[in-house]
Amino acid sequence: MKMAILAAGKSDFFPIFIDRPKCLYHLNGKIQLERVIEDCLKIVPEENIIVVAGYKYKKIEKFLIACSCSFGRKKWKILIVSFCY
Repeated sequence: MKMAILAAGKSDFFPIFIDRPKCLYHLNGKIQLERVIEDCLKIVPEENIIVVAGYKYKKIEKFLIACSCSFGRKKWKILIVSFCY
């Protein structure tokens, strides 16, 4: 089984999400994307997780590289999608 984490959304509702994607904000002391990855790792091995990124994907990619040691992974599969706004 493979799992896709959908982290490609842009929010027009909250102006606080201007500097980074919603998935990189803290929620109860932990970055949201980190929390989702930890939950996915309970179900599938890390090589079966794909992160779908779009809005400010470079920041998501940078986060994944920075925290790859804590997840035991050297390289993440990142699918970059583009949107027409």
